[in-house]
Amino acid sequence: TSQKYYEKLVTSDKVHILIGPFGSFLSFAASTVAEKEKIPMVMVCASDKKLFERGYKYSVSQLDYADYEGYLYLEMLKKEGKVKRIAMFSEDTLHSTGHLKASVEKAKEYGFDVVLNETLPPDTKDFSALITKIKGLSPDVVYCEGFPSFEIPFMKQAFELGLRPKAFYAGHLTKPVIDALGTMSNHIAGVAYWVPGFKFPKKEDYLSALKTTGITWDGYMESAIRFFSYQALENAIETAGSLDREKLMDALRKQKFTSISGPISHKENGSGTIIPLPIQIQDGKFVSIYPADVADGKHVFPIPWK
Repeated sequence: TSQKYYEKLVTSDKVHILIGPFGSFLSFAASTVAEKEKIPMVMVCASDKKLFERGYKYSVSQLDYADYEGYLYLEMLKKEGKVKRIAMFSEDTLHSTGHLKASVEKAKEYGFDVVLNETLPPDTKDFSALITKIKGLSPDVVYCEGFPSFEIPFMKQAFELGLRPKAFYAGHLTKPVIDALGTMSNHIAGVAYWVPGFKFPKKEDYLSALKTTGITWDGYMESAIRFFSYQALENAIETAGSLDREKLMDALRKQKFTSISGPISHKENGSGTIIPLPIQIQDGKFVSIYPADVADGKHVFPIPWK
């Protein structure tokens, strides 16, 4: 279906540039139109490795591979030097299993003892057996990769059953997690593509756009990805000074600038350089905690359990 709509944009609407749909699955089909018609496509929320293994020349994403989303959190733990044992698990979806596999490999590379490496069905409702197992392994960090519908019930049951590690990591730390867990969410860590504390330029432009549209950044956290993708498009048009397809595509491939979420450039295969940065819920707010030069807070570790 996405392919059909993008073909219409090209053949009927005669567009000069294509902006990708939400998600890698839809982008996989839509980008075939860009390649066939030789029209530049700026993909948005698209970071699955398979997108970039096709040798396509007319589509780029600002995001690095989804598999790398947890890398900077693990890097932070390595630099802090306080963690030895990590229990890691995910829901069994394409996105999350890729993330888990890469994060387990990175954790081992950093010298952490990965005491658990498991996947569970995404519709899991009862986590008690997993929690009992984790408690017996005594990890410093419990690393849960999944979407909120998976993370929230796990966290609720973990608290109820007395799982008290030094740190909790949630792969998709969003406002629904705070809304569902309330004060229990305090000090859960994760990663995000943007929070207000990030020290990158043009934050005011993003906040102004949010105000105009009537949405909030934490109500739709993917909006930051869309915004810095528009920044990439704006940069390319200004650099090319034209809507000529080849000039635009050349500008996109060669661009290097700092967006609201950090430096953007593109690799030869079209993938980008942006990966999410570590954050932590502190007193009901998302606080950026790493790297120090762009963060507005510090990592609270270990969790001060009461």
